[in-house]
Amino acid sequence: MREKNISQKCKDRSAYTKNYDTKRAPFCLVSISSMYNKVTTDQMSTVSVQMSTQQYKLSTITLYRLACILSRYLSCINTSSVLLLAC
Repeated sequence: MREKNISQKCKDRSAYTKNYDTKRAPFCLVSISSMYNKVTTDQMSTVSVQMSTQQYKLSTITLYRLACILSRYLSCINTSSVLLLAC
């Protein structure tokens, strides 16, 4: 019964957040894997590392986009013109 409750929580959470939420996903990964014992600790750590690298990639992309937007507004400065070319 407890296993069902945990999996139901994950389903409810995924239904509640329509777009993929990286903060809530690890909870479901950990709970599902611990329930069925299919994933070992080593594999679980690699999954968590992958999750963190995805978040890092996402943040760098958003920073890059912000830099592009800023460079468009600050086109009078020489360095921003270089950024514009990069965009």
